[in-house]
Amino acid sequence: MLGLADEETREAVLDRLDADRREKVQFLLEFGPESAAGLMDLDYVTVDADQRFEAVGERVRRHEQRTGRFPRVFVTEDGELLGELPAAALSMTGVEGEAVVDYVEETPTVRYDRPDTDVVDVFRANPESAVAVLDDDGSILGVIHAEDLLRVIEEEASETLKEFTGVEGEESVLDGPVSKVRNR
Repeated sequence: MLGLADEETREAVLDRLDADRREKVQFLLEFGPESAAGLMDLDYVTVDADQRFEAVGERVRRHEQRTGRFPRVFVTEDGELLGELPAAALSMTGVEGEAVVDYVEETPTVRYDRPDTDVVDVFRANPESAVAVLDDDGSILGVIHAEDLLRVIEEEASETLKEFTGVEGEESVLDGPVSKVRNR
């Protein structure tokens, strides 16, 4: 939604981000809202495959304190996405010294430059609650949640219905019959 904000608001938000996030957000602002990059958010945490549950739990707690939301936890190895660590696995933090790599589950992915219709196809093929968005080199850029995608699907359905019925974009339910006929 930052892409829809005016320049002053965009700059104010970007100034509050750390350098790494600022760079990613500026990169994302280059894409239209109808691309995978335009749909994604940065509400995730990445951890290395060899990290132990204690360290991952701490990263998740810090993220929650900072954002007020529980993040998706993606596991990477040498910068490449291996999959997602399910939230239920974090209850394993009592297991001393165990690495998270044994609990990784495959997660659906989509490239950042794919159109939103491709993202819908990925969700249909993988009825998960999130899809990871990847850069050209396979590194993770963000995540698209199912609820964010519902908005896209609703907009597409609304546009299709309007096209089918011949409704103009400016038409209102309060318009009289004469203006409605004129618009069609």
